Amino acid sequence: MRIINFKTVNILLSLLGFSQISVASTYFIEAAKNELPPPQLIAISFDGSKSIDMWDSTVKMAKNNNSHFTYFISGVYFITQSNKNIYQGPYRNPGKSDIGFGSDENDLNKRVTRMQSAVTEGNEIGSHVNGHYDGGQWTYEDWQSEFKQFHQFVEEVFSINKMQPIKGFDEKSWGAQIRALIKGFRAPLLAINENSDKVLSEFRYTYDASRTAELGKWPYKLTTTDTWQFPLGYIPIVGTAKKSIAMDFNFYYFDSKGLDDAVNSETYSDRYYESLMNYFNKSYNGRRAPLNIGNHFSKWNAGAYYNALEKFVKTVCNNQNTPDVHCVNYSDLVEEMNSMQNQYPNVLAQWIKQNKVNNVENNFSAIMDLTMTYDLEIDQIIIDPNNHEALSFELFGDSVSKFYRELSASSLQKTGTTVSFKVWPLDLSKKEKLKVSIPQSEKEVLSTNSLKLKFKKISNNRIRSTFNYKTAIRHLGIGDGAYTFSIVLHEHQNLKKVEIQSATRDIKIEKGRITEIEDQNQENRAREAELPGAHMGEE
Repeated sequence: MRIINFKTVNILLSLLGFSQISVASTYFIEAAKNELPPPQLIAISFDGSKSIDMWDSTVKMAKNNNSHFTYFISGVYFITQSNKNIYQGPYRNPGKSDIGFGSDENDLNKRVTRMQSAVTEGNEIGSHVNGHYDGGQWTYEDWQSEFKQFHQFVEEVFSINKMQPIKGFDEKSWGAQIRALIKGFRAPLLAINENSDKVLSEFRYTYDASRTAELGKWPYKLTTTDTWQFPLGYIPIVGTAKKSIAMDFNFYYFDSKGLDDAVNSETYSDRYYESLMNYFNKSYNGRRAPLNIGNHFSKWNAGAYYNALEKFVKTVCNNQNTPDVHCVNYSDLVEEMNSMQNQYPNVLAQWIKQNKVNNVENNFSAIMDLTMTYDLEIDQIIIDPNNHEALSFELFGDSVSKFYRELSASSLQKTGTTVSFKVWPLDLSKKEKLKVSIPQSEKEVLSTNSLKLKFKKISNNRIRSTFNYKTAIRHLGIGDGAYTFSIVLHEHQNLKKVEIQSATRDIKIEKGRITEIEDQNQENRAREAELPGAHMGEE
């Protein structure tokens, strides 16, 4: 059964004089009532939203795949080029914007009608403010000015541009509609601070989608405001030892440093799609926290990322094998979270707390041919402080005892869960990815496919393996240098191997000793591709 969330549609219907649609329940409430695990919700969004053609194609994509998207629009696209001087961003001259402006009256009319059509289809409009500047150091007054100008540009689009309203269109009703609809925000360059948090609260916005978080992070509220935080996923880039924000621009910057490379478009598209699918599968078979994926109205690298997103939406959002997966807009997600807080707060707390969704039949086998056999997690790789030649990692979870028993019986050769060991030079431009196997000649070791490991039981739900890095790399013929060590947990089913989890550690080998390479702050890593001015041009 599909539950349709009509919040944004009701606002539009009421403003147009029609009766509102009654909303019976939400996806989360239905699951809680029936004591089921949380459904997997996915929020897909677009920043900037200038191109008329992209409005048409993305709304069609959503409609054809039983999805609702969120569009974070930029106020400067509701100003004609000839009228651009009415905008002044903080510490900028009037008429300046890093992403340009709308073109003429015809362009603005098309954008307004496309927005209205998108909302009618159940999609949502949010704010991306105006000139696409880095507001990380802005004052409260700077943010307040930026939001005031944004709402004026969008709500008063006809009067401020001295345009005749579209036939049958009332600007007063339009302004009221926009004020009622726009309750969410994503910052340009994801650059926010405590002042933006304060202004969002004062403008009565209900959510901010500007932060980032590792896989499994549920929505949360700051201690200082009542605004929901929906962080973009910080996800592994499949085929590498790196991570990125789940956003097209960040993959574009990772792939080609922000320079178009049409020749490798298919490779880039496959990597983005596989990374999104990996993000989905880890969550769907894990904590079921809502997924947050960001995009733009740009077809970088010959449409690589747009094509991958469209494939992802077709694969995930409208699949009969996964009736508990729903692609929703952010306002609907706010309603989902609020409903649970008000009606089933203890159930919500348990969903957020649990490490895995246990005893859930995986209905996604039609897509990935994957059946979860164990409930396992990988802890981080640790360097032994007393032995700088030793690396350790742990497996933990409710199925550890079962895994340990079956591993000891060597029953995991063709099916079930296996562990593999990989090494990457940090500078991938110089050497290809390396994969190593512990030699089989060692005694009293347990076979886990490509890696031979000894496991020690730490507790009923935790086992540890410690190995000497020299044993792992002695046949590689590599010398001192910087490397990424990776422990990878796989599921095997029907002769297919699918990576489901991994733990990595960047280390330096020097004169027989392992030392850790200092990791940067997660927030800085997450924003490494979101450089000031990187989005110069249209969105």
